[in-house]
Order: sequence, then structure tokens, then C-alpha cells
Amino acid sequence: MNPIFRAPIKRRFTILLCLAITSLSAVRAATKSPISLDVLQRDGYGSVKLVKGWRNNTLFVPAEINGRKIDLLLDTGWGSEGITVGGDPSEFHIVPEKGVETGVTPNGIRIQTRQGTAQSVVMGNVHVENARIYFGRFTGSGFLSQGFLKRSNAIIDLANLRLYLRPVGAGRRVNLSPALTSIGMAEVPFHDAPGRNFVVNVEVNGVPAQMALDTGAQASVLDVRFAKIARAKGWGRRNVYETDATGVSRSADLAGTKTFKIEGIPIRTPTVFVGRFAPYDLTHGKMVGVLGLDVIGLNWGIMDIAQQRFYFARAH
Repeated sequence: MNPIFRAPIKRRFTILLCLAITSLSAVRAATKSPISLDVLQRDGYGSVKLVKGWRNNTLFVPAEINGRKIDLLLDTGWGSEGITVGGDPSEFHIVPEKGVETGVTPNGIRIQTRQGTAQSVVMGNVHVENARIYFGRFTGSGFLSQGFLKRSNAIIDLANLRLYLRPVGAGRRVNLSPALTSIGMAEVPFHDAPGRNFVVNVEVNGVPAQMALDTGAQASVLDVRFAKIARAKGWGRRNVYETDATGVSRSADLAGTKTFKIEGIPIRTPTVFVGRFAPYDLTHGKMVGVLGLDVIGLNWGIMDIAQQRFYFARAH
């Protein structure tokens, strides 16, 4: 497949939700999913195998940008329009263009990126021409962003560690609902929120709120102010920190939850990290945190980006 993606150069402000929780040590494997989505390839989807991070609870997409290999963090919380790389454009044979994109990390740090165009990006059996690439000073190699995933009609199967991409104009739309709900999986909608985030309605200890679905976050995070409202009391742990995409760390705490629901559907009650969450202020308290891989992955999470549907296992 040889789709051509084009994105205008504009000055934008986004909320970048990539988090790293330094106290976690390994990816926890979910129980094997009872369904495979490989049949999507008959409908024009390409398939990419996700790779677990060797140390932390992270998932990467092996890619080649203009022939240079790079591992991109799968990050639905990264609001960029295209692929973001923490390196110099010359390393990828890309000439930067005019225009910047400004973002703010969960720790409130503002960052800027330059932009350029890659002639070729290869991921699995997907080949993208003229892809937008953003360059900035980040920790890690790069990010596969929300904007790229939306334009690619992405479907993320976290239980089976697969990413499916269908470029614009290729293949056909699919409806996962009948197959997944027939085996008892819950289906809930998510929507775009200011700052380009995929947001779902939640209840934490009976208190309603909104949280972002963030595959780039190793663990779920609540703002400390909402945690007090929801009576998710911290345990007073020390030596626990959250580190954002710029490498800035801030102290955090751990807290348990008595009940946790997504769109009214109970899930296994997770332990969450509690700290200062910049989007809480930017959204006037509407967005209170992120649902990370500890919740999305361990509950057989499947995200259909095009249809804006999130599927997961119900709590028993």
C-alpha cells in the first residue's frame, strides 16, 4: 500500500500526555484474548506487531523513516498531527520547514517542535509516503501520535499486541461491535477533547469525571485535587516519581480505588498514581487524569480510532 498523507503547517497548542512512571519495572502480560483481528487485513488494513519495552510498561512500533530504523512509542495521548521524533532532522534526511507546534506536558512544561516531510515511512507491511514528521527535544526515540493514528483509521489490539492501519482511500470500514460484544466485551464511546485527547467518562469511587485513554502512559494517573474529591487517599509512598516527555520528574504517590467504572461499566479497581496533572487546570477540572496501559492493556483493551469505540473486559 502506498497512501499519501498530507498535513498543513500551522501553529497549534496541544496537550501532550505522554507519561513515564519510574517506579514500574516491567510490562505485565494480559490474559490471552479470545479473539484475533487479523481478518482485518482482508479489508485493506496493514498489520504491525507491537514490541514491549525492555524495562518499563511501554509498547513500541518498529518503523523506518527514510530508511532509518526507529522505535516509536505507541501513544494515543500525544497530540501531534504526525510522527514525532526526538532527534535531528538531518539524521532522517529531512529538511525542516517553517512553523512550530507548541505543547504542554502533564508536568506543565511547554515544548516546541519543528516540522518536515519524510518521503517514506514503513511500519510492518504498511508503507506511507510524504508523512509529516515533527522534531523536538524529548526523552526516548519518538512517538506515534494520535493524529497519525486517526488518519490511518487505526485499530489497536493491546491483548494481542497488534496495530492495524488503514490509510485514507484504502480498503473499507469495519464494524467490530458484533464480534466483540458477542463474546461479552464491553463497548463504550470516546470522543475528542480540547488538546486532542481521546476522552471517556469514568466514575472513581462513585465520583463522575473524564479521563484520557493514553497508551503512552505506563500507569493510570489522577490529579491530586480530584483524588481528594473522590477520596482516593494516597498511601504516603516515597521515591515515586512521574517523568514526562521532556525528562522532567515530579514526586507522586500511590492510591487505591474502591470502585472504578468506565461509562458506568465496572472494571477491576486499579491502583493509580496521584500527582499534579497540568491538563486538570487547562480543562478547568473536567479532565482529571489518564487511563494508562495498566487499565487499557490488562482489560483486553481494543481501541477503534476511526469509529471512536473502546472495547474492554467487564469486571466479574
